Amino acid sequence: MNIKPEVCILLATYNGERFLSEQIKSIQNQSYKNWKLLIRDDSSDDNTLNIVEKFCHLDPRISLVSDNKINSNRACGNFSLLMKAARDTSSQIFMCCDQDDFWLPHKIELQVSKFQTSAIKSKQPSPLLVHSDLEVVDDDLKQIAPSFIQYMALKPETDKTLVSLFTQNMVTGCTMAFNRALLEISTPIPNTAIMHDWWLAMVCARNGKVIYIPECLVKYRQHATNTIGAQSYWRSVSAVHHWFHRWQQGNRYFYRTLAQAKKFSEFSQPQQSNINDEANQHLLEFINILNKSRLSRLKSMYQLKLGQANWLTNFVLAVRLLFLPSMR
Repeated sequence: MNIKPEVCILLATYNGERFLSEQIKSIQNQSYKNWKLLIRDDSSDDNTLNIVEKFCHLDPRISLVSDNKINSNRACGNFSLLMKAARDTSSQIFMCCDQDDFWLPHKIELQVSKFQTSAIKSKQPSPLLVHSDLEVVDDDLKQIAPSFIQYMALKPETDKTLVSLFTQNMVTGCTMAFNRALLEISTPIPNTAIMHDWWLAMVCARNGKVIYIPECLVKYRQHATNTIGAQSYWRSVSAVHHWFHRWQQGNRYFYRTLAQAKKFSEFSQPQQSNINDEANQHLLEFINILNKSRLSRLKSMYQLKLGQANWLTNFVLAVRLLFLPSMR
């Protein structure tokens, strides 16, 4: 008998009236039917709550989380509170969902199959995260780019997953599915985390396994109110596109990656002793990289393989390491 595990979907909303109904309907139209949908609204002042309450009334699998908590960390904080609610469910598989995207009909079924295959190979459940590519679309779901991964010049498949996540997130939250083993050890998500998906990816890379599906399972809408959006790699690095502002912005962002890594080193408790020493060494080397001489910073970048997606981002990172002041 093939038992279909219940999937708990976490949907964070904020002023999402424009696309919310279409997203929820794309979940209802999934080929996989054994799911529940938890929705938490972050004080919307449009028609979002009315839409949510209507769906809750019509579909018993959908419920609204009312915790009376004040969220000060926007999308990351909203999802963190949803994950806290999810821990009280009996579900073993969890998925994050954005209010403005569109799930392809086989998304849940394909991702659940990866968990079932993993369960057959492993007697003891260990943290597992499964994510995929996305199709970048406009407001009307018309294609902008066939692959988000290519559009953003990312390389999600690597033999050093944790190190690759130090400076750049390779996991898009709305494609992310993860098991209870990861939920338990990665929450509560600290305020230092840049985004919930990035935090879970780092914890899983340290303690379990991250699986990438090279297939688009979500239509990823790009519009004026995206919290985190897709932008063509070449446009983002264009020398004439507000380069000085972007340079300063990049410096601030790099400092945030260091703060996130420092918090991660204090937070993460590795379950596999064979990766403990190496992971600790890599973490400490990255956290303290600005305490080194400038040439030693480049040496660490090379030894850690700290580079990002391509030669140009690697060059920018190297220049940034040369010019940023010491943190001593």
